[in-house]
Amino acid sequence: MTGNAKHKALIVSPLRPYPPHAGNRRRIEAVCRQLRARGYELHFIWFAQDFAGRVSDDDFREMAGAFEQFHVVPYVPETQGAHGTGLDRDWQPALEAQIRWCLQNNDYHIMWVNYVLLSKAFDCIQHLPTVGILDTHDILSGRAALLARNGVGNEFFSLSEEEEAQGIARADIVLGIQEEETAFFAGLGHTDAMTLQHSAAGNVLQAGSSGRDDAALTVGIIGSANNIAIECTRRLLVSLDNQEAVQSGLLKVRIGGGMSRAFTDLSASWLEVVGTLDDVADFYASVDMIAVPNSFGTGLKIKAVEALSYGMPVASTAHGFLGFNSNDRAHKAADEKALAAELGFVAQNPGELSRLAALTAELFAAYTRKVETQMDEVLERASALADEKKPRFTSIRAFDELSDCGSVILYGDGEFGKTLLAQMPKALRRRVVAILDGLKPDDRQVAPPRFHVDSVAGEFSGDETVLLTIHPADWYDICVKLQSLGFEDIRLTHEFAADRLA
Repeated sequence: MTGNAKHKALIVSPLRPYPPHAGNRRRIEAVCRQLRARGYELHFIWFAQDFAGRVSDDDFREMAGAFEQFHVVPYVPETQGAHGTGLDRDWQPALEAQIRWCLQNNDYHIMWVNYVLLSKAFDCIQHLPTVGILDTHDILSGRAALLARNGVGNEFFSLSEEEEAQGIARADIVLGIQEEETAFFAGLGHTDAMTLQHSAAGNVLQAGSSGRDDAALTVGIIGSANNIAIECTRRLLVSLDNQEAVQSGLLKVRIGGGMSRAFTDLSASWLEVVGTLDDVADFYASVDMIAVPNSFGTGLKIKAVEALSYGMPVASTAHGFLGFNSNDRAHKAADEKALAAELGFVAQNPGELSRLAALTAELFAAYTRKVETQMDEVLERASALADEKKPRFTSIRAFDELSDCGSVILYGDGEFGKTLLAQMPKALRRRVVAILDGLKPDDRQVAPPRFHVDSVAGEFSGDETVLLTIHPADWYDICVKLQSLGFEDIRLTHEFAADRLA
């Protein structure tokens, strides 16, 4: 960043953050919220791979209104595989063009890319001081084999470890959503692998507010339509069917969210399938507690975080509750069968509900503190890397800021440089040596040749101040070259130009 400008972040995502119905969208929305709270100006590029049907005007207005800049790059499925296989199979020239356009017109402190499948975006900042952060969301190495072992079809990408290692190596910082995943990425050779778990805003409801008119405990299961969530929920329902609490009418189950479509053909007096949800808060208010049945897979179980954020009592498999540091029996079920038994125990012991609600409040407070600290650590590391990457320079907003200089080299684009030179006070102009595309300031040539930095070193000692007027697409490389040639006092005119010449 230059001067006192607010930090800018460029976020690149194959998923739109609004409406945040699915867990991965909620993750993206949460990161945006955390960055915004820390003073970042957010520019968002949606590479619309999750497009299905029409985006409503209200949805689009919500997305556009959430960011200082919002860009949509259409994803064209017909080109799938045309620009590479494996890791970069979906990369498209239109996305690269949009990223480079944003970089050309803004100085970004960080570029935050979602999913390793878009890691090629970091090629665009190789010669810029922008720090590249990869939010992996999940481990994709061997994903197809993991799902096959559990009898589940692969509905998403699977990579080899070599491909995943290649992708994460492109980023300055790579983020795992769990400590176990961060360790995996470090094992692939990345030296700046860090953990950032999912942040959820507190939306505490009154626990046990299902409004039921009988003694049955209503257990909610909510999730998006992914194969892992559906298979684990199916296994839990099979196990619950044999539970005494279900057979005696003490326990009912309500399923909501995109996963509901997989269970519409089930018929049981103790099971209700409510379908997709306009407002998840309504669903949480309609149940007494939440079950998280996930017994395999990778990534943080974002629905578990969400349930805690709503103050809900939770029972979960140990796998589904990774990252919450709970030793409670309700959060340590070995599999879906053990979870069914735990739910039956809660149904037969009403005092468990209030105990779990109190535990939820304690766990969520500690978890929230941990995640906010994690984000602070990520951004502190990004700032340290930015300091290492960027050349030393000063951005000027007024000619007065050159009063402490001796001779000044005005160096850069001819037409802009000539305009700048013409606006200088005469006293300053007399101290300026202009190198404008290799021409003198009064040269009338229409298409001047491009200059070379080496010619400056041959004529000057490096003690002079260099006032750069070049196009934003070139300034960083020129700064690095000038510093390598011994020039210490480099000043940029970007902010001056924006104020004075717009």
